[in-house]
Amino acid sequence: MRTSARWALLLVLAGTMLIDSLEVSMMVVVLPSAGRSLNLAVTQVQALVTGFALGFAALLPLGGRAVHRFGRRRVYLGALLLFAAASVLGGLSADFPLIVATRVVKGCCAALTAPAGLTIIATAFPPGRERDRAISVYTIVAATGFTGGLLLAGAVGAADWRWTLIAPAPAALLLFLLGLAVLPDVAAPPPVRLGAGAVAAAPGLLRAMAGAATLNGSYLGLLLLATVWLQSSAGWSPLRTAVALLPVSVPLALAAPFSGRVVNRFGVRWPILAGAVTVCLGYLVFGRVLRPGPVDASAVLLPLLLVGIGFALSFTALNVQTATAVPPEQRAAATSRYQTAVQAAAVVVPLAVAVLLSWSAPQALWLVIALGSLGVAVAVTGLLRPARAAGYPLPTPIRTEHRS
Repeated sequence: MRTSARWALLLVLAGTMLIDSLEVSMMVVVLPSAGRSLNLAVTQVQALVTGFALGFAALLPLGGRAVHRFGRRRVYLGALLLFAAASVLGGLSADFPLIVATRVVKGCCAALTAPAGLTIIATAFPPGRERDRAISVYTIVAATGFTGGLLLAGAVGAADWRWTLIAPAPAALLLFLLGLAVLPDVAAPPPVRLGAGAVAAAPGLLRAMAGAATLNGSYLGLLLLATVWLQSSAGWSPLRTAVALLPVSVPLALAAPFSGRVVNRFGVRWPILAGAVTVCLGYLVFGRVLRPGPVDASAVLLPLLLVGIGFALSFTALNVQTATAVPPEQRAAATSRYQTAVQAAAVVVPLAVAVLLSWSAPQALWLVIALGSLGVAVAVTGLLRPARAAGYPLPTPIRTEHRS
């Protein structure tokens, strides 16, 4: 493959990861607007967030089998086309159950494309500097997807929240057309299963899954709580809310090119613990925002920065712990299990909404803090184990990381 074709391929892979990663942040910002438009409570419209995440989690374990049976190129392109169709259908529909169904379908499509990106890069780009640069670009784009979702939702959601559903469709269609020309028909290896017994026998994998689930679940819970509070109680617009939430994504975007060096230097256990503690500290500081009356933007800045820093500290370390917890032949299956745990954590969103509406915002925040504290406890158990990190080293030093 020529150099120009390889970088066109990277554009397709990174672009797909981008539209996948902005899906959740776009919906979080416009949930209050969607509820008012559809005349539904937040407890109902939160399904627009959880539907995507649960669709991703449900299909991810089967993605390897689909690729093995139909081929990576066919599955990848088909998922992009279906993603675009579901985006348009959801944006044009007035039927809420159908809109939620399209969100589930889009999550399933993401489950088919997201795990393939790094695998295709590893086969298409020669080892060394060129591959490292390609992976770095890929992961930085993935890390900035959340920011892009906030900005897009804030901009188009101010006009009509439905545009956040339709907006990814043109990009998905463009990536599909470009993918027709550059996506290689790479043969997929036989899928290696990782049963419950094998997971239980890999304590490092269990801790990574639990740590990622508590991190992502509490993170989504805070974002939802912040969005509902700032728009419903403080009277902020979707755009102002989106801009206020931006600091939470800045540390991860800035740390993406360098976080692998932290793992190489300190291992995985200390960054995971430091990240979990910092995230919980951010949750606690956010409590001062949940007060009656006007909310100053500066009051939102510090807690969100703390949460973002903690997320960036844990992000790479949790992924590396997943990869090193099992033998090399089981890493793809372990990653699938890990990502399933990450997406399944979205069940915290309806719980947080229920507590928010049944009791109060501070009590909903305590649910978020409790889940984050569980992540601290999981990280501490990792420190109590022998000093060896996991037992299965990676083939080369870590330079970049998979998304969480």
